[in-house]
Amino acid sequence: MSTSTHLPTSPEELSAESHDVAAFVARPLRALGFWTAVVLPFLTVVLLTLGVLTIPLTLAALLLVEPAALVAGRDYGRDDE
Repeated sequence: MSTSTHLPTSPEELSAESHDVAAFVARPLRALGFWTAVVLPFLTVVLLTLGVLTIPLTLAALLLVEPAALVAGRDYGRDDE
């Protein structure tokens, strides 16, 4: 019993395969970005209330993560068709 692996031989095959991989990776990243953008404002309020965000670096990190999450998750839930 032998198994053979098909390797792309033409640029078109390689392009189609890399597009499939990109789509496979992009969907979970969009979901993560979307849900991070949804949850992070509530988490920020809770952390401010508890006094955890008194460290300026922590607050700055949260303020930088929020726009990044918004950009990453902006197309989540939209059909690609």
